[in-house]
Amino acid sequence: MPDTSPWVIEFSGAGRAKLVNHSRAAALVLHDALLQPSRLELSSADGKPLAPKDTRAVKKYDHDAYEESFQNVPAGGELELFELEVTASGDSFELAWGPFRFHAVPRGRYQARVSFESVRKECVDPETRRSRELPGVWVGSAKSSLVTLSVPR
Repeated sequence: MPDTSPWVIEFSGAGRAKLVNHSRAAALVLHDALLQPSRLELSSADGKPLAPKDTRAVKKYDHDAYEESFQNVPAGGELELFELEVTASGDSFELAWGPFRFHAVPRGRYQARVSFESVRKECVDPETRRSRELPGVWVGSAKSSLVTLSVPR
């Protein structure tokens, strides 16, 4: 069954991604490296998935989302997601996507897509510390098309 969501992710082989709102209404979106990040799905040329390390597992941080954490995306508007960072590391490379790190990635071509799942619609009042549902939040998921990434770029 084809995806009929009005929200799509545009992802290029250059390693940049954006979430595009093709709906008729503005919506709030929480895209945050610690609270609700997009993900890079990366596979070798033979289809074997590469597993990233989630750096949030070793960090202490505030898990609360505040109203200002949500960004307004107008109808027809877009929200920049992360940009892929590639760093040489000896004979291989380290790839970084938000809080996710792919270590010891050999030179070559990879299949990649970006996915994002928006599930949080509550925010915390910083003064009362009470949680409330924020109106107008988009809840759903989106995936980009599969693209070929060359490492290094």
